[in-house]
Amino acid sequence: MTLVVTEDRQVVLDACHGGLAFGPVLGCQRSREVVLPGGQSVRTVTIVRYTDALPSALAFAIDLHELCHAIASLQAIADPCHEDGGLIREAASGRPPLR
Repeated sequence: MTLVVTEDRQVVLDACHGGLAFGPVLGCQRSREVVLPGGQSVRTVTIVRYTDALPSALAFAIDLHELCHAIASLQAIADPCHEDGGLIREAASGRPPLR
């Protein structure tokens, strides 16, 4: 599960190119199938969305965590959302990981 929330419309346009939209493109989701060790197929999901004001780090972490549970519950897999102790990585922010 990857969640990108940005105030930069160009980031959204770049990530969401080729999608269908009526009006301005404000977000999209992409998914793809991956095969886990052992041969089980699952879908990974990336959500990219525009915002006029970034959420707090805590609000972002809660959104990401709950989306992780939602996506896991729709697949025949064990819920992986606590395997790393709830660690959430903020790749682009340069801030230390949240717990």
